[in-house]
Amino acid sequence: YADAYFGKATALYWLKRYEEALAAYEQVIRLDTTSSSAYDGKAWTLRQLQRFEEALAASEQAIRLDPENASAHNGKGRALFRLGRFEESLPSFDEALRLDPLLAQAYDFKADSLYHLRRYEDAYATYDRATQLDPRLASSYEGKGNVLCNFQRYEEALVAYDQAVNTDPKSGAFMHKRGDALQHLGRSEEAQQAYEQARQLGYKG
Repeated sequence: YADAYFGKATALYWLKRYEEALAAYEQVIRLDTTSSSAYDGKAWTLRQLQRFEEALAASEQAIRLDPENASAHNGKGRALFRLGRFEESLPSFDEALRLDPLLAQAYDFKADSLYHLRRYEDAYATYDRATQLDPRLASSYEGKGNVLCNFQRYEEALVAYDQAVNTDPKSGAFMHKRGDALQHLGRSEEAQQAYEQARQLGYKG
C-alpha cells in the first residue's frame, strides 16, 4: 500500500496538484515511517507550496533516515536557499554532488546560491556545468544570462536567454529577460516585441 500511495503522490506532484500530493506523501509516511524517499517527496512538495521551514524539516528527516539520499541533500539546500540562507545551502549541494556527481539540478541550484552571494564567476561556471550535464535545463541558461548581464556582456547574455527560450518556449519570464538584453543593446523595437510575447505567455512581473 505504501508503494501505491508513493506512486500516486509522485504523479500528483508532476501534475502540479501539490495539496493532494502532500496528502499522499503523508499517507506513505503513516504506512512506512522509515521511508526517506517519502520525506524527500514531501519536502519537494512543501517547497512548491512555499512552506519552506516545513520543507527544510522534511529534508532533514529524509537525510536522517538515509544519509546517502542525494535528492534529500539537494532539497535541503534548496529550502535553505528559499529561506535566504545562501551560504548555509552550499554544503548541502556539495554533499548532493558528492553522492551523485551527475545531478545537474544540484549544480543549477548551487549556482543560484553563488549568484545571490555575488560570486558571479563561480556561479557562471556552475551553471555551465549544469547545462553540460543536462542541455534541457532552461533555468541554468537563464542564470548564465543573468551573470553575463552583471558583467554588461549583453550580446552573450542574449545568446544565453535565447537558449533558455528555445529550451522552454512557454516561459514568459525567459522571454522577458530576452527583452531586457535587447533593451540594453539598444534594440528597442525587438525588445518591445519580446516584452509583448512575454505578456502573451502570462508573464506578470
